[in-house]
Order: sequence, then C-alpha cells, then structure tokens
Amino acid sequence: MNMKRLPILQKSCEDKMEKPKQIDCTNPECYEGTIEIKNGAETSLALCPICGGTGYIPNAVECDYEGCINGKIMHNIGGESKPNNCPKCNGKGWYIPQKPTDIDQEISLSICMIVGKEEANLQRCLDSILPITFQSWCELIIICTQKGDRTEEIARQYTDRVEFQEWENDFSKHRNYGIALAKGKRIFIIDADEELQQASLYLIQDMVRNPEYSEYGTMFIKVNNILSKDRKAISTVEQPRIFLNPNGEPIYTGTAHNKAKATEPYFIANNVCINHYGYDFETNPELKKQKFDRTMPLLLKQYGEDKDNLQALTHIIKTYHTEGMHKEVMQYSKHWIKLMQKAKKNGDYNDGWAAYHEVFNILVASCIVKGDIRKAKKFKKISEEFTDRLSMIYFHIGYYYGMKKNDDEAVKYLEKGVQIANKSGGVMEGLTASHEDMFIDEIFVWLAVYYLKIGDRDKAGKYINAGVTCSKNPQRIRWDIWNQEEIKKRYIFKQE
Repeated sequence: MNMKRLPILQKSCEDKMEKPKQIDCTNPECYEGTIEIKNGAETSLALCPICGGTGYIPNAVECDYEGCINGKIMHNIGGESKPNNCPKCNGKGWYIPQKPTDIDQEISLSICMIVGKEEANLQRCLDSILPITFQSWCELIIICTQKGDRTEEIARQYTDRVEFQEWENDFSKHRNYGIALAKGKRIFIIDADEELQQASLYLIQDMVRNPEYSEYGTMFIKVNNILSKDRKAISTVEQPRIFLNPNGEPIYTGTAHNKAKATEPYFIANNVCINHYGYDFETNPELKKQKFDRTMPLLLKQYGEDKDNLQALTHIIKTYHTEGMHKEVMQYSKHWIKLMQKAKKNGDYNDGWAAYHEVFNILVASCIVKGDIRKAKKFKKISEEFTDRLSMIYFHIGYYYGMKKNDDEAVKYLEKGVQIANKSGGVMEGLTASHEDMFIDEIFVWLAVYYLKIGDRDKAGKYINAGVTCSKNPQRIRWDIWNQEEIKKRYIFKQE
C-alpha cells in the first residue's frame, strides 16, 4: 500500500527541506544568549536560563496553523475582523512541536482524559470504560494537572500512559496535549466526573471498529447531567465526544468550557450515553462554589479579550443562571442577542448552533423569577427568529400564569410546550440542553386537574395517563388527582 511508502518518501525529501526559522529568545533581558547579573557595583554575564546561551528558543518553530499571523487569527464577526489567539501557538506565533506520533493502524481508539484532584470520581469513570481499555485496539491516556491527592496513583492502576502537566488555567491546552499523544484512529473524550453507561460499551466498539462508520468525521453522543442525589433530576444534551485523530492539530479552543472543532459528516449516536455528575450539587454542596470560582474568572478573561466571543458569553450567562444571579444574566443578555443576530445575518448561523439555544430558555426563566412577563415574552419572540422548538420557554411562561391564578393562559402555554416536546425535531436539536423530563409529569398532572375542574374528563384522563407513564412515582400522581388540596401544595405552581 502507498501508506507504507510514505515514510521513505518523506525521509528522502528531508535534505531538500529548508532549515526551520529559529525563534528569538523571549527573555527581554537576554542579548545574544547572555544576561547581565548585578552583584552590588559589579556586573557579570551569564547564560540565559531560557535559551541556554543560544539566543533562540530551543526546538521552537514558527506556527504553521492555517491563518495564523504572529499568533493571531482573524475572524469576521458582524462585518468586522477581530483577532483571536491561535489555538496551536496560543498567541505566541511559535510553538515547540511534540515528537510526532504516527497513527497506529492497529489501535482503533484513544481515550484521552485530563484530570485534576479527582480521587473521589476517577475510579468510577475508569471502571465504566474498563471493558474497552483492556482491549488491544484501545489505549488510555491520562494527563494529570494537579497534585495533592491519590488521583495520579489511581490513574496508574489502569494505564501506563499517565503524564503530569502543571495546571495552566487552560482546559483546551491540556486536552490538546493529551490528544497529540494519541496513536488511535479515533479519539474519545471523557472526564473523571463521568461514567459510560454499560449498554454503550458495545455500541462504541462498533462505531470505532466497524468499517461502515469510517466515512463519518465527528460523532455526537448523549450526556445525562445528573442534578440530584436520587438521579431523578436530569438534563440531557448531545455533545461531540468522538473525533478522527487530528494528527497533532488542536481540536479544542477556549480556556474554559472549551469548544471542539467538529468535522463533517457528523454521526449522531443518541443511544450512546454518558452520566455526568459534575452538577450534582446536592451530593457535594461545595462543588458549586468550586466550579464557579474556577471557571468564571477564565470565562470573563476570555470575554474581556474578545467581546465578540459568543462561546464565552454563552457560558457566562449559563454559569450566572446556575448561581441564581439573574441580574447578571440580564446584564449580558442584550449583547448575546446582538451577536446571535449578527451571526444569522452574516450566514454563519446553522443547525449546529442549537447548543446556544439554551440561553433563550435561561433569559425567559430569569424574567419569570423577576416577575417580568413582558420581557419574557419579548425574549420568546426573539427566540422564534432562530427556532420554534423551545418547549421550556412555554413551560416557564405557563408557570408564571399558573402562579397568577390565570389558569386559562397557563393552559394555553403549557399545552403548546407539550405539543413541541411531543414532536421530534431535527437531528441537531439534541445539542440544546433539555430539562423537560425533570417535571413533564407534574405538568401533565396540573393539566389533568384543570380539565377535571371544568368537567372535561376525556382530556383529564388523557393527561393523567401521560403523567403516570412519564412519572418516576406514578402512585403519587394517581392519588393527587383525587386529593386536590394535596395537589395544590405540591404541583408545579406552588410558591417556592
């Protein structure tokens, strides 16, 4: 095969290649490889500790990432060109290449992880993927970024491919470093606070080993965000997690809530599921503050450097919403909408942007908390410029009218939300985080009680049957229909 001859051809061309451009030392005190050291009135010369006396950065090469000029890449946003740091050289204009890692045709999958202090979670995650990682066609690479607990010790019980890299407040940098070490044809990303559902093991094996899937680029899988101890409160979202090996090129950008570069054609594997426990604040109340303190400064820094960074702005709004900081959510809402509208006007917006739609749900929810129904409806109208598939918006507005005892208006919005939720959308709709399953059964109960009160037993029966089917505790729902005083205390429109 030609692929076996490529290394020979490359070797024969080495002598003809130009010598790489040397990168001058970045130490401002360095002059031709030496620095001045003052000792009282005397001054002596010493070798620069950065360049070792050579005057240039050892092994550094000029960045060759497409579009990179002096470490910056220009992006056209709203008709204006804005510079962003290059993901390969991180804004320096040069980088030190790692030793090239040839893709091993015998390795189908490289599982790449970055972990901090995760001794409480890591074993659960690694046990969940163990049936895959012990296979000869799979390798496991773990980059540890912090010391101080047993994380690295646990990691070494599962793989020899463990490296330590000091944490640099940049999730993408550490992810891309681990990916660059991978030899597999495909890369699978999983975090320590996640676990792969066991039914998904053989599905992943088929996806990465079966030649029928070789035509696909990035593969999306379902992530279940566990939000409560009893695992009944769950939000779901589809994320890109399996990639073709980029052979040294970066996949991720952004220091926090990093964004993956997805390649077409996509494969949506919504029957492959990961459970994510990073938002289970009931089990670990301190976790919420730890995440906020770690992530928000990185997001604000990104946004401060580039006010048109929609990815950073989206996660700023989502993080403030998680903290219940609705004033801050509103503070950033106007600019977020402006960026979304610019993207659509310029033709940048497409189905893949469904991941951003969750912010519309958040903006409406924040308005409802503040009692501003007029503004909530305004955000609803703006959202319809992008999608008519956000059932949560209708549930939030229905909640408001239910609280105000305007049952007829509540029913109108709740039934519209149910109608949207019951109808399948496009293949990329799963990119929008969904919380419907957390309380759809209670919505059915409320609707059943409403129709029972006005004497429409057919509709009441339809909704109670739907509620029983959806509920994780059907006996309580069935009893509530006949105990209206009790339902008033517990249905979704109760006062918090």
